[in-house]
Amino acid sequence: MKKDRTTFRVQINSEEKELYFRNPNQEELLMLDLEYRKIFSQGLREGIISEAEAKKIADRNKVWTREDDKKISSIAFEIGILESIVKNDDKKSDDKQIEDAIGTLSERRSELISLINQKVEVVSNTAEGLAGQQRMHKFVQLCCVIASDNSRLFSNLSSYEDLAQEDPDTVSEIYKQAYFHEYGNPENLTKEWPEIKYIKDKVEESKKQQEKVEVELPKIDIKEVKEPEVKETKARKKKDKSLVNVEK
Repeated sequence: MKKDRTTFRVQINSEEKELYFRNPNQEELLMLDLEYRKIFSQGLREGIISEAEAKKIADRNKVWTREDDKKISSIAFEIGILESIVKNDDKKSDDKQIEDAIGTLSERRSELISLINQKVEVVSNTAEGLAGQQRMHKFVQLCCVIASDNSRLFSNLSSYEDLAQEDPDTVSEIYKQAYFHEYGNPENLTKEWPEIKYIKDKVEESKKQQEKVEVELPKIDIKEVKEPEVKETKARKKKDKSLVNVEK
C-alpha cells in the first residue's frame, strides 16, 4: 500500500533540512532483503541464537511462554470485539455499554502493550532481531530523501554511519521517522481508536448543546435595568432630625 509523503525537519551541520521517506523500488527491496539475510546468517555463525531458540530458553525459564503468546492473541481478539461495541455500527449499543467497553479497552490495551514489550525483550537480541535492525538502517540510507531536490540524504551506508558517529541525536530522530514510515506513528494510531472518536464526538455534542442554551437565553439590555428606589422610613427621618438637633 502506498504511504502518504510525510516530511520532517532536522539540523545537520547547523543547517535545517526537510526530509521524507520514499517507498523502496524493486531493486532496493532486493537490497534490503539481502542485507537482512546477510546479517542473519552472520549472526548465526557468530553464535547468536535464533528467535525460536530464544523462545525455547525463555519458555524453560518461564520468562516468556507459549501461554503468553496465546494471551496476546486472546487480548487482541477481545480488543476487536470491544472496538466494535464502541463503533456501534449496528446501532445496538447504548451509552452505558459503550462507556463500559471504553473502560475495559483501556485495561486491555495496557495489558497488550506490556506483553508485547516483554516479548520484544526476549527476541530483540536474536539473529532475526539484529538483522531487522540492520535492514532498517539500510532502508534509512536508501530511502531518506531531501525534500527540496528529491535526492538521497546518504550516498552510501558509510555516510550514514559517519553522521551517526558525529551526531547520534539527529540520526536517532531520522531512524524514528523511518520506523513511523514503515509501521505507523503511535500517536496517529491512537487518534484512530474508536474510543477516542467517541469521546471527541461527545465533547463536540456537549459544546453544541451549550451554545444552543446560550443562544436561547433571553438577552437583557443593561440600559433598561433601573436601580430600585430607596424610600426613607419614618424611623430614618426621625433619626436624621435628632442628629441635626444634637449638632445645634
